[in-house]
Amino acid sequence: MGPVKVKVSGSASIFKQPSLVTAENDTTVYMVALAQLPGANLVIDYTKIYTGKMFWPFYWQRLELEGTACKMEGGQQIIK
Repeated sequence: MGPVKVKVSGSASIFKQPSLVTAENDTTVYMVALAQLPGANLVIDYTKIYTGKMFWPFYWQRLELEGTACKMEGGQQIIK
């Protein structure tokens, strides 16, 4: 169907590094990518990038997903 790209930035934090690396955030990024193309139900050939930056005592984080959204359909072939 087409390419998708999502960037999610975490909030900045002082003295403590926030955590964007959670199963909930992974699911959220994946679902936002699917929502970019109506009818898509699968993202294939994707890359997920986690970036953390520090300028003590401040921390920033970003999570990105880039891939191809597509629609998967079950086959209707009659097997003999």
